[in-house]
Amino acid sequence: MTEPSAGGSTPWSRPAVLAVTFATFLSSAAFYLNFPILPLYVAHLGHGHVGAWLGPIVGVTFLVSAIVNPFWGALADRFGQRAMMLRAATAVTVVYALTPLAVTPSSLFALRVLAGLASGFIPAATALLSRHVPEERLGRTMSLLSVARNAGALLGPAVGTLLTTGDSFVLVYAVAAALMALCFLLALFVPRERRAPGAERPPLWDRHLWLQPLRSLGARGTSGLRPVLVVVLLTSMAAAVVQVLLPLQLAEVGGASGRRLAGLAFSVGGVASLLTAYGWGRLTDRLGTRVLLLGVFTGGAASSVLLFAARTTWTVLAAYALYCVVLCEVFTLLTVALARRDSAETRGTVFGLNNTVMQLGQALGPTLAGFAVSFCSPTTGVLLTSLLLGGSLVVTATTSAGDRPRPHTEQPSPESIKR
Repeated sequence: MTEPSAGGSTPWSRPAVLAVTFATFLSSAAFYLNFPILPLYVAHLGHGHVGAWLGPIVGVTFLVSAIVNPFWGALADRFGQRAMMLRAATAVTVVYALTPLAVTPSSLFALRVLAGLASGFIPAATALLSRHVPEERLGRTMSLLSVARNAGALLGPAVGTLLTTGDSFVLVYAVAAALMALCFLLALFVPRERRAPGAERPPLWDRHLWLQPLRSLGARGTSGLRPVLVVVLLTSMAAAVVQVLLPLQLAEVGGASGRRLAGLAFSVGGVASLLTAYGWGRLTDRLGTRVLLLGVFTGGAASSVLLFAARTTWTVLAAYALYCVVLCEVFTLLTVALARRDSAETRGTVFGLNNTVMQLGQALGPTLAGFAVSFCSPTTGVLLTSLLLGGSLVVTATTSAGDRPRPHTEQPSPESIKR
């Protein structure tokens, strides 16, 4: 007899798991493919002048995605994550195919808004896979998805730069559209989700859909959900603060040579995640998320202090490398913690909320870093990271965030069967 998975469904075969993982890699690569050339595209449409359009064009996709992700997740809980993957892959393919047709910055802005509305492929893939793997392999599986996302984020910008020819950006977006079309085909390969026998098909839209994300925060069975989301917010703010201040700190301590090393420093995080992700996943399955999160936040706060104390280019790089090794899989740990705090039936909504909170942290973090630089040096501002991670440590230690709940073993009551 096949052992039930974490979501109460029959575990998938290895090819189905690999199909979702590879689709996640392709989706991440397609998303990051246009990052290096987007400012160049804006300048091209503005006839050499970036002007005030660059910030809105880059940021609007994240803002719109943060707003709509919980509601895409709620729809996924109604109609299945597989259907949401197909929806997102189709919509993003069309948006990428149309992007080279933009002739003004305003038309590119509109297409970036549509890209935000079309989002949701990776959260749906994560929620779907979390429901179809055994509980004892959930950490390793989420780490595998993390490797796929990070590999795509590392490969995408490099490939996008190579595909750019002069002032033509058609090939970049054609490849991005082709990658998302391949994601659509891989989603077709994923086993179809089935409704319970006798279950009615839910309506496509009603007023309860808008309330479902809020109800997930207040539901009785999600006692650990809100603390975990608070930790996600604090941790994503800390990560954003480091990303903003690190190049400034390198320039402050190393001058021109420090500036040249900023790109190399950022690649450290991705490489550290690729090399250590599976090991973190195995530790998660063995020790649980609470123990690891307490250790990770303690180590992250300590390495942030070391980063603050560094006074040469190479000591800054060494402290940042330590920071990356300790914290590279923290969001995977938090994803596992969320999956274990909520029922499989609302997991799409929960992961949508998780994405929204992460993007909110990525917006608030740079703002906080900007204020810090206004009143003190970039090196001193790095201490904000230590304070934010210390806050994550306190929340984890004093609440149910990170707890590994006991598996549900009770059988349904006769009354519930009759209903």
